[in-house]
Amino acid sequence: MKSGATLPVAARGPRPTRTGNGNAATIAVLALCASVWLLAPSSGARHSALADEAATDAHDPFRWKDCDNALNVDPKLYRCGKIHLPLDHLDFLASNTSLHEYVSKKETIGIAVIKRVANKKLKKGTVFVNPGGPGGSGVQTVTFAGEAIFALTGGVYDILGFDIIDPRGIMDSRSVHCFESPVLHRAFNVILNEAFVPNALGSATSVQKYAQISELFAASCGKWSKDILPYISTAYTARDIDAMRNALGEDVYNYWGFSYGTFLGITLVNMFPDRVGRVLIDGVTDPTTFAGNYLEWSVGSLLDVSNVVDGFSRLCYEAGPQECALAKPGDNSDSVKERLFSYFESLAQSPVVMVNAHFPRVFEAKEATSALFEATYSTGTWKSIATSFARAIFDNDPLDLADSNIPKVDESIACPLKDYSSNFGFPSVKCNDGFGDKENTLEEWEKAALATASIGPYFGESWAWMGLPCKYWPSEAVERFAGPWNYTLKNQVLLIGNTYDPVTPLASAKLAEGLMEGNGILLTHDAYGHCSLSQRGACTLESINAFFKDGVYPEPGTVCKLTESERNPFLAGMETLTIKVAENAGVNALSFAKQLDKLQEHLSSVNIHRF
Repeated sequence: MKSGATLPVAARGPRPTRTGNGNAATIAVLALCASVWLLAPSSGARHSALADEAATDAHDPFRWKDCDNALNVDPKLYRCGKIHLPLDHLDFLASNTSLHEYVSKKETIGIAVIKRVANKKLKKGTVFVNPGGPGGSGVQTVTFAGEAIFALTGGVYDILGFDIIDPRGIMDSRSVHCFESPVLHRAFNVILNEAFVPNALGSATSVQKYAQISELFAASCGKWSKDILPYISTAYTARDIDAMRNALGEDVYNYWGFSYGTFLGITLVNMFPDRVGRVLIDGVTDPTTFAGNYLEWSVGSLLDVSNVVDGFSRLCYEAGPQECALAKPGDNSDSVKERLFSYFESLAQSPVVMVNAHFPRVFEAKEATSALFEATYSTGTWKSIATSFARAIFDNDPLDLADSNIPKVDESIACPLKDYSSNFGFPSVKCNDGFGDKENTLEEWEKAALATASIGPYFGESWAWMGLPCKYWPSEAVERFAGPWNYTLKNQVLLIGNTYDPVTPLASAKLAEGLMEGNGILLTHDAYGHCSLSQRGACTLESINAFFKDGVYPEPGTVCKLTESERNPFLAGMETLTIKVAENAGVNALSFAKQLDKLQEHLSSVNIHRF
């Protein structure tokens, strides 16, 4: 495939030749884990099992069954399964055979699924959920917060989470592996943790050293996943969704995608425009640059991150010292921000030795800036992170801050047999979906990193350098979709953009709405954080509910304002609980609120990128 090509729905590039987190790890644990990993099933045994499963019953392609007890879901409401789909969709389309016949003979990818089941008499269809990333697990999303999504969509849809890279290549599906074992992945992360991105505060890493580490990572992914990498792209994940829709026997697909899931969503509807049901894309990324050059996407993503930090500072000040531990008498709206920035600078000069942390280490500026950046994703964390920063700044005790960044090691998974890492999902998808990254020089990369940092001080360098593996990425997608974005759809798409989103600015949502030329309607959620659930408001939640349940769209140009009780996340009781939404879906209001908290936390965790 030539760089920069815009492919129509059924087009494909040249066929590739077929050839057949854990920063807290210690060297001692790695040695022990290495011996344990050798006991894992052989690749031959796994291939044999997949071959057996591929001969699936044509009448039950998902092989629905009770979910594993470890998921801790109500067996009356949840079902789990796995469906086999073509590894190479375009080969399947050219084969002129049925899906059942094809997957019984050809190479497949297994997709893990879970669904929250709706009442059959009320059911209007199935809503596919993608939490973003790329690399977030749809199965985990429905496991953690299926009841909340079920209620928000009106209680009339099955809610289906799937894992294929984000789904394809992630979690319980056929996964991308960039190291021979999870143990070696952890060892690599230990090395990486000592080499922070160039240009960042307190970093001594040269551009050349970081480039070599990025090249090593990309080459290792190519070594261990060369057979699957070409088949990882958003276009193929869209085909997965449409194939699952067909296997469910439904005429249209319904979908809710967050963050990266918005690029998947806008790709899906333009590849299959005549099958669009209720589709919501929430926290909209710029589709033109996500499908294009990484450096352009990087600079455009952080347009509003400084506004979010300003909001954190101002709302803390307004709440006062009683509610926000970082505030002091006599402050103004910028005092908290200035206090944080001074602390970052002091850490760069004098890092702190942390003997009593969960993971003993030297606590540096990069961890403190990372903690604030992560907080910009969700206002639900603002009060607690302010308390942690206050202890670090006022009491000279950064223990809570350090432990929040690297939690205590769970001994039960200290020696994993499977690499559950979304770190591989981001480059696998973004590098294959984009173009032109290999031609960017290191000088151009550094220039873009500095430009991104000027937009988002303390954060921009990491965001830009995170994509450097794309310069060395060892694969090109068999199929990628880069527009056009204005196909006439069976139903209009609902887009939601926050006024102040740290990584998917409102400008991107407005751009996407314009590109869709009347096939999408934008609802502006006047709030902080990443995606609409980051700072919840009754107006937006009820709009989502009305859209899915009754097909009601907001008027063009609608802005959902927060109520006074919802506006300041530092104040107790700031959320107006939408009891009506919960009651209409037949779920407990208190449980609904708790699940919304879980969903908000989960969405933040899967969309915070760490290379």
